[in-house]
Amino acid sequence: MTTTTSGYKVTDRVSVKRPEGGITIPVYAPAEDGQVVADKYNRPVVVAWEQSYVGHVLSTYERNGYDDSDFYAVVYDEATDSIKHVEYASTRGYTYDCGARVDTTEEVKAKAREVLRRASFARITSAAAAAAKEPEKGKTVRVVKGRKVPVGTEGVVVWKGVDSYNPGKWSGPKYRVGVKDAEGTVHWTAASNVEVVDPQDWMADWSAMEHEAASYARGDHWRQY
Repeated sequence: MTTTTSGYKVTDRVSVKRPEGGITIPVYAPAEDGQVVADKYNRPVVVAWEQSYVGHVLSTYERNGYDDSDFYAVVYDEATDSIKHVEYASTRGYTYDCGARVDTTEEVKAKAREVLRRASFARITSAAAAAAKEPEKGKTVRVVKGRKVPVGTEGVVVWKGVDSYNPGKWSGPKYRVGVKDAEGTVHWTAASNVEVVDPQDWMADWSAMEHEAASYARGDHWRQY
């Protein structure tokens, strides 16, 4: 039996059962006479399913926009040894039959956690390296540019503060430093005019950074990756 209603051709056909696990995207029956082929409940007939990342879906989440919402699955990708965010549905169109199911094994989670650990360690060490190069009180610095203090002047930073003449309202605060040389003279210049001597001496403890990265990975912060 076939009936027509609002652009849908309602038939006795039934959809293929959805497979278990992973991300499942429906393949609908081809339109007939310009109409969507539907089952007796007026739902598009699914003739097949595209299934991906079976056993590798770590979590799912919804991203809400002003007018619409998008749905994502966070997956571990074996081929690239990486974590990916895959959009599988959206309120921007008809995607009601699309789905994703969290189905990871402990083995897959272990691989994903290693990806998190590496990424976390890279961020932590990068931030530590940047901090080590930042002129702060107690660090020995060398003047590398500027007009008022001779280039090559070295000394210890004894003061650091916001530059009242250049506060950096839109781009963040700008700083000045006071640098005391070996003779006891304090030179005043922009912090951007100096560089830290031997910044590696100011790096955070390596094992502590490794521990922090491993601890972060154990938290399964899939969505934040």
